Amino acid sequence: MMKKKRIGALFLSAVLIMTQLPAVAMAENNVPEDGSIASFEELPSGVAEQTVPVGTELSGLTLPDTVMATVYHVTEDTVIPDKVNGGEADREGGLGREDDMEDESGDASTATPSDADESISGNNAGDSSNMDSGETVTVVTTSTGKISVNWDSDPVYDGDTAGTYVFTADVGGYTLADGAKLPQITVTVSADTAENPTENPNEKPTGEPLPCTLTEGCTLEDGHEGECVLAPPANDALVKTITDWTFVDDENLNEGELPLTSVNADNQADFDTVVKMLPTQISAEIKGTENPEILDITRWSCDEYKQDGDNNWPLTGAYTFTAALPDGYACDPLPTVEVLLGGGNTYDVNNTEEHGGIKIIARDSGEVGYTEGNGFTLKSSGTYEISGTWNGNLSADDSNPKAVITVPDGVTVNVTLNGAVIDVSSTNYACAFAVAAGGTANITLSGTNALTSGDRRAGLEVPENAAVTIDGDGSLDASGGYKGAGIGGGNGNNGGTITINGGTVTATGDGDGVGIGDGYGAGIGGGIAMDEIGVEHLPGGAPAYRLTGTAQVLLGELGAELAFLSLTHEAGMAAAVCVIE
Repeated sequence: MMKKKRIGALFLSAVLIMTQLPAVAMAENNVPEDGSIASFEELPSGVAEQTVPVGTELSGLTLPDTVMATVYHVTEDTVIPDKVNGGEADREGGLGREDDMEDESGDASTATPSDADESISGNNAGDSSNMDSGETVTVVTTSTGKISVNWDSDPVYDGDTAGTYVFTADVGGYTLADGAKLPQITVTVSADTAENPTENPNEKPTGEPLPCTLTEGCTLEDGHEGECVLAPPANDALVKTITDWTFVDDENLNEGELPLTSVNADNQADFDTVVKMLPTQISAEIKGTENPEILDITRWSCDEYKQDGDNNWPLTGAYTFTAALPDGYACDPLPTVEVLLGGGNTYDVNNTEEHGGIKIIARDSGEVGYTEGNGFTLKSSGTYEISGTWNGNLSADDSNPKAVITVPDGVTVNVTLNGAVIDVSSTNYACAFAVAAGGTANITLSGTNALTSGDRRAGLEVPENAAVTIDGDGSLDASGGYKGAGIGGGNGNNGGTITINGGTVTATGDGDGVGIGDGYGAGIGGGIAMDEIGVEHLPGGAPAYRLTGTAQVLLGELGAELAFLSLTHEAGMAAAVCVIE
C-alpha cells in the first residue's frame, strides 16, 4: 500500500511541474513581494463613474468599504525529487519524505483553492534534470478576496461646488506589485438639472443628459452654467493638484490685469488679438512635490467676449479670461486675467524690444527702438522697465561715442531698473546708460542693478543740463571708466542734477573722475574746478572754506558774504554742514 502511495505522489508532482512551466518561466526573473497586491477587480460602471447634483454630501456618494483584490503569497522550500534506480524508489529529506509525513500524520494532504494558482520558481525552476541534488525553490501563490479601503479625493470633495472629483483607493499597509493600479472613482458634481425634451409635451422627460455643444469632451449637460467639466485623464493617470501658481510671461499685465485703454470703434481688438497678449505659461506648485513645474496654457476662454449683431468687438468694460491647463492637472480656481477695455486707469503696453540679453518694455506712450551696434533709444516720454544682462555689441570710438541705453534731449522717462546688468567697460567711449543734455530720467531701483562704462564715460551719464532722480528699494552699482564719474559727467564734462531719494547706490569714478559729479578736467557745475574749493583750519582749529577763482566769483554773485562750515565724524561716518549768509 505504501508503494502505491509513493507512485501516486510521484505522478502528482510530475503533473504539477508540467502544468506550471509557463508560470515558472515568468516568475524566474521577477518574483513578487510577499503580500503585495497583483490586481484589483474592476469596479461596477455605476460606481466607477458617478454624476450627482450640487449639494450632495460625501455620505451620499457610493464609496465601497472594501474592494476585491488578488494578493501574492511567496514561500521558499527545499525539493529533493524521487530518484528511481533498478525499479526501486529512493527518496529522503525535504518534500521527498512523503512516506514519513504519511506515517506521522496518518492523513493524506488536501489541496486548497489557492493551490490551483501555485507556481514554482528558483534556480533552474521547472527543469527536473537539474534538481537531482535538491534545491531551494520559490513558491508563488495568489488568493482573491476583499480588502478594506479608504477613499482620498483630489481635489478635496466639496458637494456644493460643481466640478470633477477623482477618488483613489487607499489600501493601507498593502504594497502594489508591478503593473497593479489603484481603483479610482470619478464623481462629477453638476449644477445643471436639464433633461432631454420630448416631442410629446404630455410625456415625461427621459432624464438622459444632452451632450455639451460648446466644449468637446464636456461631461456636464447641455446648457449648464459655469465652466465645462472635462473627463479625467486617460490611462488611469493620477491627477496632480496645483496649490499655487504664477504667470511666467506676464510682461503685458499690470498687477494681474491686461489694460487695453486704446481700444475704440476704429481700433478694435478681436478675440485672437487679446489672447496673443495673455500669458502662455504658469509656474505651478504641485501638492506633494518640492520643485515647481512650468505648464503651458492650452487655451484661453471668455464666453462674454464676442461680437455683437453689427460684428463689433467689445469696446469698454471688464472681461475675465480663464486659462485651460494640460490634462492631468487640477487647479481650483483656474488662472484668470481681467481684460480692461477703454478708459482703464492703467498703463497700455506699446512695444517691447529684447536684444543682447536686455529686455525693455515700453508703456504709457513710451516707445523704445533698437539699432544693432548703437543700442536702445527711449524715443518718447513714458514708462519703461529694463531687465536682463547685456551681452550684445556696441561699436563706439572717440569720434562716435555710444551708449547701450540713451534718453534723448527733450524726453522725460520713468524707468524701472529691474535686475539690469550692463557692463561695457572693455569698450572705450561706450556708456552703459546715458541721459542726454535736456533729458530727464526718474529711475526706480528693483533688485540688484549694475551700470559699468568704458574709458572716458560715466557709469550712469548725467551731463550738465540733464537730470536724474533715483528711488526705490533695490540697489545700483554705477562705475565710470577712466576719467569718468560713477554718476555724472564723462571726461571733461560737468555733471547735471542728480537726486537720490532711496535705494542703495554705490557710485565709483576712475582716474580723477568723482563718484557722483563731474568727470576728469571738468568743474563742479558752472565751470568750478575741483581745486577752487578747499577746507582750511582757523587758528583756533575750526574748519573754514577756502574759495578761489570762479567759485569765489559765483559766491559773490549770490550776494553771500560769509560761509560757515561744520565737520564731524565717527567710525565709518562723516558729516558736513554749510551755512551761507
